[in-house]
Amino acid sequence: MTITAVMCTRNRTAMALQAMRCWEQQTHPEKRLYIFDNSDKSDLTIREVAKRLGAVYEFAGPQRGTKLNTIMNMAMARALANFPTTSFLAKWDDDDLSHPQRMAVQFDLARRTGKLVVGFNELPFYNSLTGEVLLYRNPVLNYVVGTTLMIGKDVWKHQQFPDTVSGRGSDSSFVTLMAGRMQVMGVSGCDGHTPMMVARWHGANTTPQIRVWRKATNVVRDAVLEMVANA
Repeated sequence: MTITAVMCTRNRTAMALQAMRCWEQQTHPEKRLYIFDNSDKSDLTIREVAKRLGAVYEFAGPQRGTKLNTIMNMAMARALANFPTTSFLAKWDDDDLSHPQRMAVQFDLARRTGKLVVGFNELPFYNSLTGEVLLYRNPVLNYVVGTTLMIGKDVWKHQQFPDTVSGRGSDSSFVTLMAGRMQVMGVSGCDGHTPMMVARWHGANTTPQIRVWRKATNVVRDAVLEMVANA
């Protein structure tokens, strides 16, 4: 089954290129990448790398005044239009890092459980400003961190990312809706010693609203720092 990673990016060339390299290294064989660029101007570097990777890059232009859920839904719709054989849509934030087995692990979870909304309920966060590594886990049953989502395309067609008052946190609102319908399954994103993803704080993004943090073990911290250094 084809998994299409959907990446929205805006004026973050270096981070976007790192996220694209993470996609390139994924071991899941049937993968696609769609890039929705709402930067101030078209990013020629990202465009050229996308071409080399066989990804689809589309420049949407600045979406000033447009809420984040609307931008994400536009990107999802365009991804499906470009890759109609897609089975799952993977949220591929431009400021996150993914282990090469991320897609494979999430697809296996969906296959084993029959759930069409999957992700990680425990995740390491790296603070780019301080170098600190913390582990996040949400106490809500079957909640997953919004940035880690992989969604069956038919699920997304029937329930897109909802509006919020601020236009932020719509992926979290989506998870809450789906969890209420018993459609979500999560696993740890750092079970054992190998983080499947690293979310990064950098002063211009959001973090989970219900914060249950603990310090990362030395093993996980070192693995996260290695992922960041090699990105």
